[in-house]
Amino acid sequence: MKKLCLVLILLIIFPAVNVNAFKYDVVREVNLDVPAVSQTSEGLVGVLSRLNVAVAYPGSGRVYFSATPLTELDTQATARVAALVSSSVIGDEYLRYDFFVSLESESLIIGGPSAGAAIAAAMMVAILNIKGLDVNVRSDVTLTGMINPDGTIGPVGGVYAKMKAAAEKGYRIFIVPYGQSIDYDEKTVVEQRGPHRIIRTVREKVDLVSEGERLGVRVVEALTIYDVFKYLTGYEFKAKEYAVFMPKDVRERLKSWSISLLDEYDGLASYKYDSRLSNAVGEASKLASEARSMIDTSPYVSASRAFSALCMMYYVKYADEYLKSSNKGKYINDLVDSVNKTLVEVESALNSTSPSIRCIEAYIGA
Repeated sequence: MKKLCLVLILLIIFPAVNVNAFKYDVVREVNLDVPAVSQTSEGLVGVLSRLNVAVAYPGSGRVYFSATPLTELDTQATARVAALVSSSVIGDEYLRYDFFVSLESESLIIGGPSAGAAIAAAMMVAILNIKGLDVNVRSDVTLTGMINPDGTIGPVGGVYAKMKAAAEKGYRIFIVPYGQSIDYDEKTVVEQRGPHRIIRTVREKVDLVSEGERLGVRVVEALTIYDVFKYLTGYEFKAKEYAVFMPKDVRERLKSWSISLLDEYDGLASYKYDSRLSNAVGEASKLASEARSMIDTSPYVSASRAFSALCMMYYVKYADEYLKSSNKGKYINDLVDSVNKTLVEVESALNSTSPSIRCIEAYIGA
């Protein structure tokens, strides 16, 4: 309790870093609402967070991040990736600027990288404004999506809930990552069967384009930050003029990961599973197909899709084994024990390396 009080006192005495605390020749700010999700007893509910991005010149590549109420490390790391990508696609050097990002949300904890594309696009607008270009964010457009180091837009969760939140606030265009115009609505269902109370999650497939039309919002997919910027501002870049740089060895490593993950996926997909798992098998197949199609053009997204496909197939494998098990309780207990054992082994391996897992967290948050 004493430590908690000390933290609160320090937060009051030393408030979040503000752009006005520094002296710059030029500062440009961009504000927009970005959707997030909050977990409730009835499932995911969309909420809008307020994003403020300021870019200052001259700077030295510093990235400051402030969140209310709380934030996770991956959200902070997203701001740094956004700074690198935004300056790169414009053909500028991020070390010439300082970046300030503020995110306020009704969610108790702001987590995940889903505001990354919005942060990157806002930074691009601010940098172009510093350069004297009259580029502005449209007031009727919002978006969700992570920003990848190669400038592609990565997948995020809760897209349907976010779209509904955007529609309720009057937005007319909602940008989603490529391939995510089909989502699933998750609802928590509580059933009373005799003395037992059963809680389960029901997933229903949703075509966001059709549902968006019904709600008065146009849903569009974005593969790269160029697509996002075009919809968000009306300003269109020619990608070949400002290609996002990714070192060759990084691209090759990502391709290698994609191929390895897809090989493992193929091994699992070759088996015949219970027909009740056909939807999950189909979803995994779609992800794997997308991964294969983007190995050369978007290796980062390809690796992400391949990983998701493999995770889905492992879900199918374990679910199939559970359905066929004669002692389902024992199967679950054995599976949980196996997972816990693996987690302990992985943590031990990470902590035995240099840097340790704690150092890695510090680097990510830097």
